[in-house]
Amino acid sequence: MRAPPPKRVRSAADSSYAAAVRPLISAGLWEWIEAHRQSFEPPVGNKVIWEDSQFTAMVIRGPNRRRDFHDDPSDEIFYMLRGAMTLEYMDEGGARRTVAIREGELLLVPAHTPHSPHRPADTWGLVIEIKRGPGDRESLLWFCERCDALVHRVTMSAMDIERDLRAAIVAFDASAALRTCPHCGHVQPEQAPLPSPTP
Repeated sequence: MRAPPPKRVRSAADSSYAAAVRPLISAGLWEWIEAHRQSFEPPVGNKVIWEDSQFTAMVIRGPNRRRDFHDDPSDEIFYMLRGAMTLEYMDEGGARRTVAIREGELLLVPAHTPHSPHRPADTWGLVIEIKRGPGDRESLLWFCERCDALVHRVTMSAMDIERDLRAAIVAFDASAALRTCPHCGHVQPEQAPLPSPTP
C-alpha cells in the first residue's frame, strides 16, 4: 500500500497568487451580444468584450462605412460569426488587394499590413488583437480611390477603438480638404458607400 503524499506547506507566494486569481466564468457570446445590442451602430458598430485583458476582443456588426486602412503594430485575428465580409488590404508593392472571409472562417492579418474591413448589413464578426500600451502607436490611412496615393494619415497612441476610430472617420468624411488627393486632385465623396454583400 502506497503512503499518502506529504502535505504541501503553503508559502506566502501561494497566498498572494490565490488572491490574484479571480473566478473564471464562461459566457454565451450571442447572449452577450443581445445584452449590448445598442453598441452595434454604424459607422463602426463594435463593442469590446473584456476591458481588463491583455487582449482586445471585440464583436463587430455590419454594415460599416469605412474606407480607412488600419496599420496595427500587432497581428489581428478576424473570425466571421455570421455572414461574410471582404477585407481590403495594401500589399508590399502598394497595390490594393481583397480577400473574402466567410462565415466560420478566420484570417490572420500580420502587423503593419494596412487593411480596411468591409462588412455588409447583418454580418457579425469577432476581431482579436493585442491591447496597446501608452507607447504603442497605430495609424489610420486613407488612400486615393483613383490613384492609390496616400491622402490622409492619423497616428495615435493607445487608440480607443470605440471612440477614436469613430471620431477619425467622422472628421475625414466632414472635410473636403482631407478627402482631396494631393497627387491627382480626386475628391472622395462625403461618405463611404455601404458594402455590397460579399460574393
